[in-house]
Amino acid sequence: MTFPTVVIVEYDPRWPDLFESEREKILAALGDRIVAVEHTGSTAVPGLAAKPIIDIVGGVRGLAYATGACMEPLESIGYEFVLRPGLTDRRLFRRGAWLIGTMYHLHLVEYGEAVWERHLQFRDALRTSPEVARRYEDLKRQLAAEYWADRAAYTTAKHRFVSEVVGPH
Repeated sequence: MTFPTVVIVEYDPRWPDLFESEREKILAALGDRIVAVEHTGSTAVPGLAAKPIIDIVGGVRGLAYATGACMEPLESIGYEFVLRPGLTDRRLFRRGAWLIGTMYHLHLVEYGEAVWERHLQFRDALRTSPEVARRYEDLKRQLAAEYWADRAAYTTAKHRFVSEVVGPH
């Protein structure tokens, strides 16, 4: 039996608190290795249905720093590095069991660079425009039905919408 890899659930009002708790763990583990930590992605938008994955963007001084000085402290709090060929603008870490409760994805990016700004701009656009958030939720549900077994295709298919909202990267 094949289990879906893209599952959209209704908004959970615990998501902001789960982020805050995780943020504190990350800050305690990384200390001055990290400049800022933000809640991004759909779980950061009140009322928006989402995959039960808390997306976190962490701003660091450089990507080499992310896989150097940050690796061991993140592993000590349960994160594992996810190697994604072609993913050059960030370093991805994950914590939690897939399809069992909430997972955490930590995207370490260069603080203040374009990828940092795009994460925040898109989140803020969803938070401030109910129309944009509704269109995004509709798209995510449609794509989850179409690409339920292919997370990479699901994510790629969302990029056009993101670019419409915050501009191309």
